[in-house]
Amino acid sequence: MPTDSPSISTQPTLSSLPTRTVCGLELDSCGGNGDDECCSGFTCLDNFPLTGNNVCVMDSSDLWFWGARSSIGYDGNTDVEQPTDIDERVYDASAGSEYTLVILNDRSPAVAGQIDNLVSGYRGHFGISRVDLQNGVNELQRIPTFVNLDGEAFNAPQMFKVYAGVESSNGSGELHSVFIDIDGNIYASGYNNRGQLCLGDEGNREFPTQINMPNNEKAISAAVGIEFTLIVSDKNKLYGW
Repeated sequence: MPTDSPSISTQPTLSSLPTRTVCGLELDSCGGNGDDECCSGFTCLDNFPLTGNNVCVMDSSDLWFWGARSSIGYDGNTDVEQPTDIDERVYDASAGSEYTLVILNDRSPAVAGQIDNLVSGYRGHFGISRVDLQNGVNELQRIPTFVNLDGEAFNAPQMFKVYAGVESSNGSGELHSVFIDIDGNIYASGYNNRGQLCLGDEGNREFPTQINMPNNEKAISAAVGIEFTLIVSDKNKLYGW
């Protein structure tokens, strides 16, 4: 069951973020008194869906990677030992157990990584049906389908944040992913043995499925643990499943 915590009183809500007091604040205000200037690397977006206000939204950036190359969808046994530009412009990225979630330049969600065994080691954390994946390395591909509160499939929305998960044992596939779109709707896919997908049951999901937030609140941030999820809402509340 979700539990709100009034003790997190200093967590800033989207509506209370200051006006350009810190250069680089992603949801900084802009457009006041005809001034549409943002810090370098940010663009003023009128009526940003998540807030309804004009905000400075971070421009996409180059994505750099190092480590086990299969985790970003590259074949081969040689580890990447120095930061390497993978030639993708992204808004956000999150590294999980042998896989990577990103938000691409058009704000669509994408995933790449290693799946040791689709039968025993995949529970849906890629957010893609297993019929579109393969054993071993999977190159970066868009996540095409999401599921809304009515259980209806629809094309992936524009994304705001993504969060990849970590598994308790290598190759088990016992992990989950969380997605927030630019309207503040939040979705989860993957392993759900403890109800960590926040969907009211313990069934796994292969497609990102919308979470019914209490009081119609919007999500602005999240954290993914091995068997739990934390969500920060725009009403200054912390929820946990």
